[in-house]
Amino acid sequence: MFRRGVAWLVAVVVVVVPGLLVVPSAVAADPVVENVVSFSDVPAESQFATEISWLAASGISTGWDVGGGVRQYRPLESIARNAMAAFLYRHAGSPAFTPPTVSPFTDVPVEAAFYKEITWLASEGISTGWALDGGVREYRPLSPIARDAMAAFLYRYADKPAFTAPPV
Repeated sequence: MFRRGVAWLVAVVVVVVPGLLVVPSAVAADPVVENVVSFSDVPAESQFATEISWLAASGISTGWDVGGGVRQYRPLESIARNAMAAFLYRHAGSPAFTPPTVSPFTDVPVEAAFYKEITWLASEGISTGWALDGGVREYRPLSPIARDAMAAFLYRYADKPAFTAPPV
């Protein structure tokens, strides 16, 4: 069973209506989400405009503030591991969590951007980072997230649902 509703990654389809995101009729019982953030670099006709607008309206991504009340999403840039931690934490509803006073990762100081979100991932077993000699771990927060790591994050975020991989 998906504890945190990861099904959105598989089946979310939304239709953009001026100022609102309306869930399609197949799941019309879901509440309407107001689109309170728009990104200057994501025109309505762009390939993933609906999905990006959903991220913003759901509070999962805030993008970059470029001044003057303008925000950018930067859709063609890679996403770093620290930002992905923030996305998952926000999707989980920004749960109450007190981050540890000592980082579980040697490369994530307590004052680092997204420290709370990264340590939440670690506390939930969603991310384990890299084991180094001497029993220490690294998270590599500014590295782009690789597809295999993203698969691991999402599988763990979904509470490791029962699944048997097909033979290769």
